[in-house]
This record gives sequence, C-alpha cells and structure tokens, in this order.
Amino acid sequence: MLAQRGVVMFVALIVLIIMSLAGIAMLRQIGGGLSIAGNIAFKQAATTLADVGTEQAVTLITAKTNAIQSDVDDTANGYWSSAPNDVDPTDAYWASNYWNTAATVTGLPTSVGSGTRVQFVVHRLCDLAGKSPTEPGQRCSAFAVGGGSMTTGGPPPIPGVVQAYYRVTTKVTGPRNTVSYTQVVFKV
Repeated sequence: MLAQRGVVMFVALIVLIIMSLAGIAMLRQIGGGLSIAGNIAFKQAATTLADVGTEQAVTLITAKTNAIQSDVDDTANGYWSSAPNDVDPTDAYWASNYWNTAATVTGLPTSVGSGTRVQFVVHRLCDLAGKSPTEPGQRCSAFAVGGGSMTTGGPPPIPGVVQAYYRVTTKVTGPRNTVSYTQVVFKV
C-alpha cells in the first residue's frame, strides 16, 4: 500500500500541469482577440474618417467645374484632369506619383488623434489632360447633360454638353500604422 501513495501524487501533479497549460493558452487567446478587436476598431475609424477627405474633394471639384477649370491639372490641390490606367492606390506607382503631392485635409475634428493624416487625390476620368470632354480625340467616362432618354422620358440631352465623372481616392493614415483607402466615383 505504501507504493500506491506516490503514484497518486505523481498523477495529481501531471493533471495540475495540464490544467495550468490550458489556462495559459486560454489567456493568450483572450489577449489575441482583444488585439484583433482593437485593430478592427482603428480600421473602421480610419475608413469613416475618409469621408472628410471625400467631402473636401467634392468641394474642390464643384468649385473647379463652376469656374470651368476642370481641364487643367492642379497637383498642388491633388487634382489631375486625366486618369491613369493604374487604379491601385497601394502600389509604388501611386506612392511616387500621387501620395507625395496629394492634398492633405485640414480642420480634422479634435477627437481625431494628432498622428492621423487624411489625403486625397482627384482624377477626372478622361484620357487626355488639358482638353474638354467634348474635344475631338478626348475619351471620358461622362454623361450628356439635359435629362432623359427614350425609355425614361424627359428632355433630350443638350448637344455638345457633356460632363465628366471624377474619381476621388482617399488615404487615411492613423494610429498603430492603420492605413485605409477609399475610392468614390461621382459627377458634379
């Protein structure tokens, strides 16, 4: 009988070690889940903040089209009158050609951290810079101004009056190296 007492103690120590390892594993899983949830929250906040950049870009385009200046590049304000074939804002082409000179949004809400930066780039969706959407040889993603069609009714389009579409690409860089990109296509 004396030999059996040591075996019970040995089995109890093994069970205790297994339970300790299981507890540590559960704590690590909880910490990882919290880290993931925090990162998702930062990403969502950055994506929501991109709306501020899009709104400033829409204001810029509205002012340009009202002043008939949309045919001219204005790179200091993040505006290009033609669109590149490359639409991926995360690649090296965009980094060297657009994000270095992109417009930076000013007047962010005070609730936004000081390390957050919002930039935008606007492209008029036309092939040729410096030309009106109606000029010969120009190809634009555009719509004719004036109204309806044969199926919807309404007035016919006004001949020679075409307005181009614009693409706004917004980049938000936030805390913990969070980076979010949004693209919006619109017409004025």
